[in-house]
Amino acid sequence: MAVSYGVGAPHGHRYGAGAVDGWAAVLPPPAWTPADTTRLRTHIANRPAAY
Repeated sequence: MAVSYGVGAPHGHRYGAGAVDGWAAVLPPPAWTPADTTRLRTHIANRPAAY
């Protein structure tokens, strides 16, 4: 449920970019940088929602 756009309305949650910082802090991939977090947050925030 990191992004949760995959469930049809009105079910699920729309966390959007809010989860990016949490996942980056808790379990970043090897060599992950703050710039990677910013880039991913921007991507998630700007992609179209399914509903």
